[in-house]
Amino acid sequence: MLDRAISWAWRALLGLFVITALYQGYAVLPGLHGHSLYSLLQRVLLFALPPVVAWWLYRGYRQGLGLLGLYCAWGVWLALRYQTASPHTYYTFYYLWTQVGGLLLLLALWVLARHPAWFRTTVAAALTVFYLATLAVATWEVRTAHHLAASRSLGPPPSHVPTGFFFDPNNLGVAMALLIPFMAALPVWYRRPWMRIASAALVLYGLWVLFETGSRGGELELVIAAVAAIASLPAQHRRRWGAVALLTLLALALVVFGLNRLPASHLPFALQKLRDLVHLVWLSSNPSQGPGSVRIRLALMQGGILALLHHPLGLGPRGAEQYFAYWVHHGAPFNTYGVVDAHNMWLEAAIDGGWPGLILWVAAYVLLMRRVASLSRERAPFLRYLYWAGWPGLWGFILGSLSPSSVFLGFQLMWVFLGILIGATVLAQTQHQPLRMRHQLRHLG
Repeated sequence: MLDRAISWAWRALLGLFVITALYQGYAVLPGLHGHSLYSLLQRVLLFALPPVVAWWLYRGYRQGLGLLGLYCAWGVWLALRYQTASPHTYYTFYYLWTQVGGLLLLLALWVLARHPAWFRTTVAAALTVFYLATLAVATWEVRTAHHLAASRSLGPPPSHVPTGFFFDPNNLGVAMALLIPFMAALPVWYRRPWMRIASAALVLYGLWVLFETGSRGGELELVIAAVAAIASLPAQHRRRWGAVALLTLLALALVVFGLNRLPASHLPFALQKLRDLVHLVWLSSNPSQGPGSVRIRLALMQGGILALLHHPLGLGPRGAEQYFAYWVHHGAPFNTYGVVDAHNMWLEAAIDGGWPGLILWVAAYVLLMRRVASLSRERAPFLRYLYWAGWPGLWGFILGSLSPSSVFLGFQLMWVFLGILIGATVLAQTQHQPLRMRHQLRHLG
C-alpha cells in the first residue's frame, strides 16, 4: 500500500512539473522570494529524477535512450563550455539553468511514458489547459492594450500586441503554431462528433490570436505544418485537402497583394505585419522602418557562420549575444543593425555549442523526426493523435524556430513538445515488446 501511494505521488509530482513549466514561472508562491512552483519542483527533481532514471535504465527500461542520450550530451557539453568559455555571470548561469530545466522535462515525460494513463492525462491537461489559458490571456491583452506595440482591436492607438505567457509576441506566435496542430488533431484521439466542432472552434480562435501577434514566423510555421500534414494523408484525401490548401494560399496571396496597395500607416498592426509578408520573399527594406526581418536574419547568419569558423568549440551559454554585442560596438564586417539576439535556434546552438553542440542538437532532432514518423503505422488512437500533431509540428518548428529572439531561454513549451514526442515513441516501442517483458517493466517502479 505504501509503495503504491509513493508511486502515485511521484507520478503526480512529475505531471505537475510538466504542467507548471508551461506558464513561464507565473505561478509565484508567496513568501518564497519570487520562486514559482515550477522552479521549486525543478530544484527538487534535479536531485531526485536523474538517479531514478539511471536505476530504470539499469533494470532494462531503455526505450528512447538514444534520444535522451543525445539531448543530455548536448546539455553536458553546454555545461562544460560554461565552465571553460563563458563569463560566470547571473545571466549566463540562468541561461544554463533553463536548459537543465528543459532536460528535466524530457526525463519527466520519459518516466511518465511508462505509465500510459498518467502520460495521457498529463498531455491532455498540459496542452488543453495551457492552450485555453493562453487564448484567454491573449484576448485580454488585445482588448486592453496591456503589452507591446500597436495592435488593439478596440479603441484608438496606441495599443498592444498580445504576448500571453511569453515575453515576446514572436514567442507567442511560435507557441500558437506548435499548439494548433494538437487542437486540430483532437478528433483523431476523441472520436466524437462534438469533438470535431470543439476542435474547429479552438483552431479558428487560435488562428485569430496568431494573427494578432503579427508573428510572420509563427504564420509561416503553421503553413509548413499544414503542408507536412497534407503530404502525409492517403492519396484520395491528399488531393482534396491539397486543393483546399492551394486555394487558401492563393486567397492569402491576393490579400497580401491588396494590402500592399494600401498605405501601411492606415492599417492595424496585425494587418501591417501580414502586408509585410512580401518582404520575406523579396528581402526588401522599408525606407521608413529600416531593414526587413529577413535582411537582419541573413546578416545574423553571416556573423554566426564566422563565429562558428573562428570558435569551432563554441562560445558557451549566451555566447551568441555576447558575440553580436561585441561586433555592434567594434565595427563588424557584417551589419546586424544593432540586433544582438541570434533569432535562430540552429544558429544559437552553433555559436554557443560550436560544432559538437550543433551536431548533437541536429542529430537529436533528426532522430526524433524519424521516430515520430514511425508512429504513422500505429493504430492506438492516442499514438495516432500524437503523430498527426507532432509530425507537422516538427516540420513547422524547423522554420518557426527562426522567429523568436531565443527559444533556448524561457520557452519551456519547446521542451514539453519534444518530451511528449519522446514519450510517444517510448509508448510505441513498449507496446511492441513481448507481454512478459511489459509485465516486468510495469513492476520496476
